[in-house]
Amino acid sequence: MRCGGALDLKQLKNRRCWGGLDLGSTSDLMALCLVFPEDDEDYSALWWFWAPRDNAERREPAAT
Repeated sequence: MRCGGALDLKQLKNRRCWGGLDLGSTSDLMALCLVFPEDDEDYSALWWFWAPRDNAERREPAAT
């Protein structure tokens, strides 16, 4: 229930954060996560995901 809602990206600027990157392989997804600790032992996280174009096109059926 606590995972959700919009983040104010301006409030994250110049704050301490940790980043994790999974580059995957030619047929795998790739991911980047930035984690920002909060004062109350919680944290905010931003996630990005990518797939190689050829792989994404194979996963997504063509629109008709």
